[in-house]
Amino acid sequence: MLIKRKILTWQAALVATACLITSLTALRQMTTSLAGSQLDKLAVIAQDKADQIASLISDKSRVIERLGTGQEIADYAKTYNDPALVQYLNRFADEFPVLAYVTEDGIEEVKIVNGKRTEQLEDLSETALFQDALWERNRVRVALDTRGGDPSALALGFAICRQSYFDTCEGVLIGRLPLSDILTVMRKGRIDRTGFVTIVDDQGRTLFDPQPEKLLQTLTAEDEASKKLLDLALSLHTGHGRATLAGVDGYVAFHPVARQRWAVIATLPYREFMVAPTALRDTAVAVSVTVLIVCLIASAVVASTITRGLGKLTTVTEALGTGDLSQRVVLRSRDEIGKLGKVFNHMAERLQGTVEKLNTEIQDREKAQAEAARANDQLRQMQSDLVQSEKMGVLGNLAAGVAHEINTPTGAILNVSVDTLDHLQKLVQLEMAMSDLPADTRQWLRDVLATLSQPSPAADHPAAPARRRELEQQLRGTGVRDSRRLAEVSVSYNLANPAEDPRLLQHLAHKAVVEFPEHVAALKAAAEISTSSARKIARIVRALSFYSRDTRGAVADIQVNEGLEDTLAILRNRLKHHAEIRTYFEKDLPLVRCGPELAQVWTNILSNACDAIELARGEGLGKIEITTAAAPDGCVVITLTNDGPRIPEDILDKVFDPFFTTKPQGKGMGLGLSICAGIVRRAGGAITARNEPDRVVFQVILPAAGKEDVATCAAAHGWAREGPFEDGNFGPVSSGSATG
Repeated sequence: MLIKRKILTWQAALVATACLITSLTALRQMTTSLAGSQLDKLAVIAQDKADQIASLISDKSRVIERLGTGQEIADYAKTYNDPALVQYLNRFADEFPVLAYVTEDGIEEVKIVNGKRTEQLEDLSETALFQDALWERNRVRVALDTRGGDPSALALGFAICRQSYFDTCEGVLIGRLPLSDILTVMRKGRIDRTGFVTIVDDQGRTLFDPQPEKLLQTLTAEDEASKKLLDLALSLHTGHGRATLAGVDGYVAFHPVARQRWAVIATLPYREFMVAPTALRDTAVAVSVTVLIVCLIASAVVASTITRGLGKLTTVTEALGTGDLSQRVVLRSRDEIGKLGKVFNHMAERLQGTVEKLNTEIQDREKAQAEAARANDQLRQMQSDLVQSEKMGVLGNLAAGVAHEINTPTGAILNVSVDTLDHLQKLVQLEMAMSDLPADTRQWLRDVLATLSQPSPAADHPAAPARRRELEQQLRGTGVRDSRRLAEVSVSYNLANPAEDPRLLQHLAHKAVVEFPEHVAALKAAAEISTSSARKIARIVRALSFYSRDTRGAVADIQVNEGLEDTLAILRNRLKHHAEIRTYFEKDLPLVRCGPELAQVWTNILSNACDAIELARGEGLGKIEITTAAAPDGCVVITLTNDGPRIPEDILDKVFDPFFTTKPQGKGMGLGLSICAGIVRRAGGAITARNEPDRVVFQVILPAAGKEDVATCAAAHGWAREGPFEDGNFGPVSSGSATG
């Protein structure tokens, strides 16, 4: 049923998509085509109306020109025969409802309105039409008459000034024609059902509109695109496009009226334009729905035929999935589904045989894997035991030296502890004698004792011996007894010159005042010696504990510099007899993720360096340098060099091989460096050995904690995982301390 639904769904989706794409494409093409044709039609209408208006105005201009150039006007200018002029003007009453003869001063003398003379004469001297006629004589001037501001009284004025032979004005003939008579052509013809034509002047005033209330109102645009089209029309250019003018959204075309500052704008509302595309859309939707229903019915029939056989295949497949390999599918059809059923049954038979064979092989393989796992566990245990054995062997060889290193600070602690009891007893005796001292002397002594808890550089100053001798001579010269002891006390406690300070000399004259600070200072020195010695012992014990601990498989974030210092503490007794040690440790070195067994790497490399230096120099001291640095991309680089004999080039690649050694028989098994390499590689690092002029270099690279394997860091800088690493690859080494 799921496949059936998928077929029906995909079929419906494909048909719906095809119908939708077809409908949208047809609708778009039709809309584009209609838009182009309608714009062309509107442009033709606008041009035709503009040409008709221009033709009418031109005809009226010729009439007024013929009227103004007639002999009757010249005769009137000479004889002032009113009846003759009235009769002459009445001949043109059908052309102009209003005709007037105006003097050069702009005053109407004779005026005919609808064929009758009227005495309601006007002063036209200030009108633009009269002034234009005077300016260009013997030429018809046309202007819009908007006097009174009444839209229904809009008229078009025609004027011509007759000029005599002597360049004088013989009078101005003015005819007024209602604008509605001129624009009768605008009411003829229609643009579809709702289209209309508008006339505006170059100021944007509406001169004609189907809605009379819009006359003389300024035509407005709603958006920037519409404003651009309107500005183009008011500039008396030709054009078309879509715009929203006076609140009507539609397609517009505009054309200027020849020799007038007018523009004809033909408009077709967008709603009218979309009637045909909307009808096409509705038809397309109806056809699409019909096609979709037919396709769904056909798809349902086809899907039922396909899914019936697939349902049987699914049932048998589920049975096979549960382990019942005896199930077979029964299909009688001869189509692809029937062939699929035969192939499926054949596959099931082969699968049944294969599964039985695999079960037998799996059982045999599980037995072999169990035996291999036991062997692997035994091998790992042997490796761990071997590493621990090697570690204990090294500790055994170092036991005597470590005991000597512990014995030295222990002896110092014993020596100062013997004198401590004697100083305490004497302090108790002196405290009992303090009550006999004057009060000011006791207070002075308290102040001096308070300074003993702070460091006093006066006694260690290079000039201190000379000052002691000088004070001793001065005190001896004044007759003071025990002048040497007083000079020593004055310098040690940074006191004033007793020879120059009688009050100080009075304080020091008491034996208890001199002896009490001496015993306190002796106890302070004993405490400092004990503390320093105890710290040395604690460090050695901590290093031994860390080194000898059996932490197989344990890892932690380790500070390499501390590990190297602990190793040097364990090996100090041996190293000091064979080499001068110099360390250059970079501060704030990143931690590395490794086990405590990393200390065994440093122990083996340094022990081998001592053996090599002893072999080459005998009783002489060699030189061992240890450098740590942070390399790019999160690697820590440890370099250990010694000036012992070079490793022969033919065996340089074998020094990390198990059981390879150049030492005499019984001196070593050849496992030290092999174990070192294993420890470093398990930590994701690399170890190399190389010869350089006058020295042998061992270099260990470890990834910082939280970083990737060191191979990533090495590859990013062109280093090989094994092979020489140049010192320059790791940048300058931070200044460190050199210790011997």
